[in-house]
Amino acid sequence: MVSDDRLLIASHIKPWKDSSDVERIDSKNGLLLTPTYDKLFDLGLITFDNDKRMLVSPFLSRMTCSKLSLVDKRVITHLPLEGRKTYMEYHRDVKFNRAG
Repeated sequence: MVSDDRLLIASHIKPWKDSSDVERIDSKNGLLLTPTYDKLFDLGLITFDNDKRMLVSPFLSRMTCSKLSLVDKRVITHLPLEGRKTYMEYHRDVKFNRAG
């Protein structure tokens, strides 16, 4: 867990281009992520389930996952999902690259 906020990026869960005006400014439509996780999340290469488990796309190679310490179904205990479940469902259903 990164505790230095200067290293975190505010990332929209439901992308800006797909969001209504209300969703664009909704603080629950966002997560603070490191730049690497932000990029992976925006590209749909990782997402999170309702139990705070990271889901890793099969489009990422084993080598990439190993180098980035990405583990499918790893629980991210500090992930703030309260009030974000609808947005996360959108991300899983629309953005996440499931098929390999």
